[in-house]
Amino acid sequence: MRKKNLNINELSKITGFSVATVSRALNGLVTGNMKKETYDKIIKIADSYGYIPNQLSAALRSGFTRIAGVIFPSNINPYYAMLGNLIEEKAFNNGYLTYICNSNYEPSRELFYIRMLKAQMVAGIFLCSTGLSKEILEEFDSDKSPIILLDEEVEDYHGASITIDDFKGGHLGTDFLLRNNHTRIAFMAGPKNVNSSIERLRGALAALKDNRVKIKENHIFYGDYSIDSGKKIAGEIGLNHKEISAIFCFNDLMAIGASIGLRKLDIKIPDRISILGYDNNIFSEIVSPSISTVATPVEEIADTALKIILNKSKNNIVSSKKYIVTPYLIERESTAKKTASFS
Repeated sequence: MRKKNLNINELSKITGFSVATVSRALNGLVTGNMKKETYDKIIKIADSYGYIPNQLSAALRSGFTRIAGVIFPSNINPYYAMLGNLIEEKAFNNGYLTYICNSNYEPSRELFYIRMLKAQMVAGIFLCSTGLSKEILEEFDSDKSPIILLDEEVEDYHGASITIDDFKGGHLGTDFLLRNNHTRIAFMAGPKNVNSSIERLRGALAALKDNRVKIKENHIFYGDYSIDSGKKIAGEIGLNHKEISAIFCFNDLMAIGASIGLRKLDIKIPDRISILGYDNNIFSEIVSPSISTVATPVEEIADTALKIILNKSKNNIVSSKKYIVTPYLIERESTAKKTASFS
C-alpha cells in the first residue's frame, strides 16, 4: 500500500539523501554536482510513494511558488499563442508551471488576473498590458511576485520589461516599401492607446520624413489588430484610395484580413497593392500569398523571460532592467517592387 501524505523529511530518510538534495531533485534543479542516478533514484522512490510536493508550504517558506503567470490581451491571436507556448515550454523544462490568462484587451481583467496571481504567490507575472497605468502596476509590483512588462511598454514604469523596438520596426518596414518604389503607402495601425502601435506609427512616419516623402493623414487608418478590421479597412482603401500602392499593417492578422478584403474587390496582390505585416505569426507564411512581415524575435523574448525568473529564484530579486529586442524583415510573396506601369 502506498504511503499517504509523505513529507519531504520522510522522503529524505527513505532515499538516504539530504532534504536539500531531495528538494532540488523534486524541483527539477539537477544542474551542478547532482548525478543522474541520484536524481533518478529520488524521483522513482517519490513516485512509488505517490509523493506530491506541497507547493503552499514551499511558498510560505520562500515567499513564492515555482509558478509563472502570463497575461496576454488575446489567447486567439496566433502571435500570443506562439509566444505563450515558448514561455510555457521553457518554463516546464526548468521545473516551472505556467498560468496563461487572457485579458481580452480589458484593463479591468488585467487587474483581476494580477490580484489572483499575486494571491497564488507566483514567482513572477509577465504582463502584456493594454491600459493599466504605471501607478497601478507599481502598487502591485513586489520582489516576491514582480510584474515584468512583456511586449507592451508602460511609460515611466520602474519595474522590469521585455519590449520590442517597435519604432525601429515601423521604420524598417516603411523603408523597405520605399526602397521598392512605394511612396503612396497606407498605414493600418492598431488601437490608438496601445504603445506598440504608437511606436510603430512613429517609426513609419519618421522613415517617410527621412526619405522626404510627404505624410498624408488620410493614409493612416486605425484597426483593432483583428482580421475583420483588416478586411474592413482594406475594403475602404480599395474603393476610395486608388492612389495607394502598398499597405503596411501593424500586425499579421490585419495583413491577412487586408489580403482577403482586397481579393474580394479583385485587386491583385502584390501586382496592384503590396501588403506588409508585422509579428511573423504562424499563419503569415502559410496563407496565399504569404505575408512579408516585420518579424518579432519571440524565441529571444521567451528566453529573456525565463532568464528573469531563474535569476529571481537564485538571487530572490528582479532588477528593473529594460530588455529590448530588435525586429527584422522577412520578404515573402505579398510585396513587390512598384513598376512604372502602375497608375
